[in-house]
Amino acid sequence: MSPCIVLKDGEPFMTLGTPGGLKIFGSVAQAISNVIDHQMPLQAAFEAARMWDRGPVLELERSFPEMRSLKAGLEARGHQVETPLKVAGGMNGIMRREDGMYEGAACWRADGAPMGYSGGDAIVEGSEPAMWRS
Repeated sequence: MSPCIVLKDGEPFMTLGTPGGLKIFGSVAQAISNVIDHQMPLQAAFEAARMWDRGPVLELERSFPEMRSLKAGLEARGHQVETPLKVAGGMNGIMRREDGMYEGAACWRADGAPMGYSGGDAIVEGSEPAMWRS
């Protein structure tokens, strides 16, 4: 599950991964859902609050909106809720946008930075670059 490649219409759409042991699967699934189901930009999807269940305990990161009422509501339904600072490690990934450009992201939970490199069009000896043609 980590690294993970997501296809769209049979073509690579997004690749992502995170360290985190048993928490990798839930974290990656939440990020994919954030992008596809909630139309979040990649950076926002990676940095969104995460949750994880480990048997009788439900872990909710402290950054969930309205955390006090959310926690109280879940506890009223019988859940044991803990609020660690973070759930799983720092996710990194790349996504191909609708306009054909690539978007990279790295979340705050660990070191990382998105980077892109391009050499542009290849110039064949004796030809001129495409951008110079009329």
